[in-house]
Amino acid sequence: MKKLIFSAIALSGASLFYAQGTNNNNSVTQSGGGGNQSNVNQMGSSEKNVTNQSGNNNQSLVIQRHMLNETSTTQTGDNNRASSVQGGTSNWSNKSYVTQIQNGNSNEMNSIQTETYMTVINQTQTGGNGNIANATQAKAPRMNIDQVQTGSSNAAYAHQTGADPLAASSSANNSKINQKQNGVGNVTQTNQNGFDNGSNQTQDGVGNQAFTNQEYYHNRATQLQEGDGNVVSSRQEGMAFQNTSDQKQDGNFNNGVSYQEGYLNVANQTQTGDRNYANAYQYNNGHKSTQTQSGDDNVENGLQYGNGNTLTQGQTGNANNAYTYQSGTSNIASSTQNVNNNASNQRQVGSTNRATSSQSGLRNQGTQNQTGDNNIIFAIQTGNDNVQNQVQTGNNNVGYGFNGVEQYGSNNTSSQSQVGNSNIRLHVIQDGNGNAAIQNQSGNQNDSDAHTYGSNNKTTQIINGNSNFEGIYQNGNSSEGTQSQTGNGNSAYLSQIGDSHKSVSTQNSSNNISNTYQYGGNGSQAYTTQAGGTGNNSMIEQNGSFNWTSVNQLGLTNTSNNTQNGSYNQATISQNGTSNVHMGMQSGTGNVIVATQH
Repeated sequence: MKKLIFSAIALSGASLFYAQGTNNNNSVTQSGGGGNQSNVNQMGSSEKNVTNQSGNNNQSLVIQRHMLNETSTTQTGDNNRASSVQGGTSNWSNKSYVTQIQNGNSNEMNSIQTETYMTVINQTQTGGNGNIANATQAKAPRMNIDQVQTGSSNAAYAHQTGADPLAASSSANNSKINQKQNGVGNVTQTNQNGFDNGSNQTQDGVGNQAFTNQEYYHNRATQLQEGDGNVVSSRQEGMAFQNTSDQKQDGNFNNGVSYQEGYLNVANQTQTGDRNYANAYQYNNGHKSTQTQSGDDNVENGLQYGNGNTLTQGQTGNANNAYTYQSGTSNIASSTQNVNNNASNQRQVGSTNRATSSQSGLRNQGTQNQTGDNNIIFAIQTGNDNVQNQVQTGNNNVGYGFNGVEQYGSNNTSSQSQVGNSNIRLHVIQDGNGNAAIQNQSGNQNDSDAHTYGSNNKTTQIINGNSNFEGIYQNGNSSEGTQSQTGNGNSAYLSQIGDSHKSVSTQNSSNNISNTYQYGGNGSQAYTTQAGGTGNNSMIEQNGSFNWTSVNQLGLTNTSNNTQNGSYNQATISQNGTSNVHMGMQSGTGNVIVATQH
């Protein structure tokens, strides 16, 4: 039999207490100056309660112990407290509902549902500051919490504990938490334990903070903030895999942090505005992290520890910084920056990794560092006054696509270094004027190439080790190529097309080869020095007029071949040792050749 109880009181400091059985409806209304108290206990199923209180310093407590129950509490005023409890250790509160509404300042609402499934908690606090909302659901699937707050200095806390995901007969939780705040200096926090859960936090205002913590797997956390000086943090940990964290911040001076453990997780961070920070941390294998920023003076930090991870960073704006650190094998890092004065720093420790960097604009700087074997590295810069640094330590490393660095523009600088053996394709391409490229290799059986197109470019190659090859290819005018090799069995190749070039080739030790070609131009200079060994070979060929050749060989059984086609060219050959051979040929008028053998 259904019972209906209705009470109304308009006095201050009054208390009402109710205890009911099954299938009952209860309605309580308290108004007046405040200080009222309402306690309702409903012990059966299909119970309904409605409590309304107006005034300050009021308290409402509703306890419902069984299933299919509903309770709604509304409080208007300040310093009020509303509490609702459904379920218990021995009774299920299946398909039960809690609704709590407060309008005012310094209010608090608490709702607990235990041993529940398919239950809902709705909490709303509007038109005030300093309010607190707490919601807890435990030990069953398909739970839902919705919290809404408007005002400043408010706090919303939501906690869901699902069935043990490691139990033999556990099922997906499919629980959801939604939190919304509008105002200044608010805090929202979500905790979910289980799998197949989802949380959504939305904040609009200044100086807000949002925190999410999820344990176990197949969970998704979404965090959205609009305004300045906000903080968002997401943690997905424990026996975790295939979790997703999405963070989006629109404004200035914001900070986003994503932390993930386990396997095959995904983290997405998007920030729009200036002076923002995005930090992503992933541990173990198979993760993907994407960071995107639009604005100026922003910072991206991406750290991955494990194997088979992918990190993608993108920034559009000025004076931005992107930092990558990956430790493990088979990792991929990609960085893209557009506009001016940006910096990208990529660091990989391990083998079979790949790092790529792309910068477009002026005065950008890129740094790439790899430690390990069988790694691939590549960087491209478009614009002027850019700087690119690459360092590889290990064996069998590759400058990707036969071009470790590509620079298009003027006054750019490229610096590349490899330490190890059997490294190939440490290449650079520079297209423009006034560019500089430096390549350093230490080890054996390494390969490096440098290509420049334009005028007043300078390329330097320094090689230490044996059986190495280095090549310089310059097309334009007034460029300079310098090659230095220390070791045995090395090869140096230098080709310059245009006028007023300068080439310098220096080799120390034995059985080295130096070939220099200067074509189609006038007023170029070629210098070759081979010292301290035997069996070295030097060849210089110049086409044009007013060119200069200088060869200096120290040692035994060395060979020098020199060809000049044109007019008013000069060649000076010096060989110091025994069993040396010199062959010189000049075609044209007004040429001079001087050969000295000691």
